[in-house]
Amino acid sequence: MRRTALRLALAIVLVPALAGAQGKPKPKPAKPAAAKEAPKPPAAPDPVRAVLESGDLARAYNPVLLNYLLEEGRPRLSKEQHRKAVDQLVTRFKQELDIRPGEQVAASAAALGGLLFGGAVGAGLRDGAGDVWGDWVDSGLLLARAGYKEDVIPFFENCIENYPFDRLRERCTRGLATVDPERAFDVLMRLEKKDANQEVKGAALRLLGFQAGLPDCPKARHDQIVDALIERTHGFLNSVFSVAAIDGLTLARDPRAIEALRTMTKGYGRTDEVERAAKRALLIGYKDETMVPVLEKDMKGGFGKEDDDKFYAAALLIEGGYDSGFGWAREQLTKKKGGFLKIKKGNTDLLDEIVWALVHRGAKEKSIPVLQAALPVRKPTEWLSAYIAVGLLDLGDPAGIEIARQALQNEKWLSTRLEAAEGLAAHGDLSGLPVLQKLTEDRSFLKQVGDMALSQYHGPEDLRVAVAGSLADMDRPEGVEILMELLADKSDKVRTAAAYALGRMQNPRAILGLSRGLGVDYGKQGARERSPAVRAHLLRMALLRFGKHEETRAMLSRASEQEYLSLKFLALVASRG
Repeated sequence: MRRTALRLALAIVLVPALAGAQGKPKPKPAKPAAAKEAPKPPAAPDPVRAVLESGDLARAYNPVLLNYLLEEGRPRLSKEQHRKAVDQLVTRFKQELDIRPGEQVAASAAALGGLLFGGAVGAGLRDGAGDVWGDWVDSGLLLARAGYKEDVIPFFENCIENYPFDRLRERCTRGLATVDPERAFDVLMRLEKKDANQEVKGAALRLLGFQAGLPDCPKARHDQIVDALIERTHGFLNSVFSVAAIDGLTLARDPRAIEALRTMTKGYGRTDEVERAAKRALLIGYKDETMVPVLEKDMKGGFGKEDDDKFYAAALLIEGGYDSGFGWAREQLTKKKGGFLKIKKGNTDLLDEIVWALVHRGAKEKSIPVLQAALPVRKPTEWLSAYIAVGLLDLGDPAGIEIARQALQNEKWLSTRLEAAEGLAAHGDLSGLPVLQKLTEDRSFLKQVGDMALSQYHGPEDLRVAVAGSLADMDRPEGVEILMELLADKSDKVRTAAAYALGRMQNPRAILGLSRGLGVDYGKQGARERSPAVRAHLLRMALLRFGKHEETRAMLSRASEQEYLSLKFLALVASRG
C-alpha cells in the first residue's frame, strides 16, 4: 500500500513536468547572420572646398572672379565658402592697392610724358598710364563693394589727391563718398584750400560739386559745399577757378546756384570760356530759359562775335531742343558755295561740328529734317556729304544710304568708313564687312592707311582695334568670323580687343569666338598677365548669354583644367547646380 501511495505521489509530481516538457515549442532555428552591407564608396572630393582649404586664392588677382562671386556666384556657395573665397581674393587685392612710391612715380611720369609729347607717342603714353591708374581704381571700388571699407579709405584719399586724370578722381570720390562721406568732404575741402596748383584746386571744386549732387549727400553738407562753390565765383583772385566752380555748381544741382551763374555770363573781364561755361550750366544744367534770348542774340552775331561764338550758341540751343538752333543749323548747312558755307574756327571747318551737334545732341525728330535738307546741297563725293549720310543712318533714316556706300570705297576716310559700315549694318546692309575684313588682312595696305590716320590712330594696330569695336557694334555672325581671325593677331592689344568685342556681342554665333578665345594668350599689361581676367570675362559672358549651349559646357570643362587658379575656380563654382 505504501508502494502504491509512493507511485501515486511520483505520478502527481512527474506528469505535469513531463507534460510541460512535451508541450514546450521547439526552439526556432537561429537566423543566419545577416549579410554585411557593402561599404559606401567615399564621397568624391569637393574641388571647390579643396581650393578654399589650400588658401591659394590669396595669391590670385582677378577682378572678373571677384565680380562674379559678388553677383552670380554668391548663391552657388555656402555662406561660409563665399566668405572664405572673397576673403582670400581680397588679400591679393589689398596688396594691389599697397602701391609702392616708385610705381606711383612711374605712372605719374608716364602721364606727364603723354602731356609733353605730341602725336602718337604722347597718346600712347597717356593711354598706358591711364590703364595702370584705372586698374588700381577698379580694384579699390571692388573692395568697397565687397565690404572692405576701412581697407580702401587710404587708397581713395591718395587717388583724389594724386591721380592725374579727372575721371579717375571722380570715381574715387564716389567710392570714398559711399564708404565715408565725411572723410570725402574733408579731403576735398583740404585740397581746395591748400596751397596747391590750379589744376588740383580746380579738380577739388568739381569733385565737391559731384559729392553735393550725390542722392545720399546730407542736406547740411550739400548746402555747405554749394556755399563754398558760390564763394569761388566772386572776386578777381578767384577768376582762375571760375570754370571749375561753374562745373561744380552744375554737378551740385542746387537752384541757389542760378543767380551766381547768371552774373558770370556777362561783365567786364569775363573770358569767353567762363561765359560759355556759365551759359551752358544755366541752359542745360538748370533749364534756365532766360538764356534762350541771350544765346539767340549770340547766334545772330554782332559786334565782337566770331563765327565760333555763333556756333557755340547754336549748339547749346540744339542740345536744349530749341527750334531757333535747328533753324540756324539748316541755314548754314544748306548755303551754296561762295556764301557762308565755311564757318571757320582758326583753320577748322565747323560745318562738321554742326552735323555732330545735330546727330549727337539734337532731338532726333528735329535733326533728321535739317540733315535731309543739307544732303543734296553738295556733291555726293564730298566728305561732308558722307558725314551727313552716316549721321542720318545713325538716327535711323536711310536717305543717304547710297552716299554711305560710296564712302566705304574712299581709303582716306578711315573713321567715316568704319562709321558707315556700322550704320549700313544697322539697316541690314552688310556691304561694309569686306572693307573691315580688308583693313585687318592686307598688311601693306594697313600700313598705308595707318600712316594716313596717325592723327587719330596711333598706328595700324590701333586701326585693327577700332575695327574690332565696329564689328562688335554691328553684332553680325559674319563679324564673328573676322574677330576669331583677330584672336590670332600678332599684337596682344588687338587680340585683347577682339576678345572683349566678342564678349559684347549678343549674336548666338559669338559663342564660337568666346570658346576659341579661352585658349588665347593675351600678353601682359605691365608685369601682370592679362589672360586670367580676359579668359574669365569670356567664360562669364558665355554663361550669362549662352548658358545652355553645349559649347559653354565645353568651356566650363576646359576652364576647370587651366593653369590659372582664378579661372579654374570660377569654372568650378559655375559648374555647381
